[in-house]
Amino acid sequence: MQSDFSQPQELTSQLQEKAQKVKTQVESKLNKKFHKFLVVKCLKSPDVGIIYKMKVETDDDYLHIIIHEALPDEGSHISLNNIESGKKIEDDL
Repeated sequence: MQSDFSQPQELTSQLQEKAQKVKTQVESKLNKKFHKFLVVKCLKSPDVGIIYKMKVETDDDYLHIIIHEALPDEGSHISLNNIESGKKIEDDL
């Protein structure tokens, strides 16, 4: 995986949809349910597909998640690569 992440991305409904696709995986791994799951910052890096680093606001704190979107010819599926919980809005992504 490359680590040359871009400048923060414009927050779009498409980015929010990508985060929503891994929400249940995040909830399962953290053994927690979230009513609020809102992307507030996103960086991306080209790899074999695209790697997204997202700061997500939840009900009571922030998460940093890393997700991978496969190339279109590989089905464009999205998978969760990493979660960091207990973050604050001011923490570096």
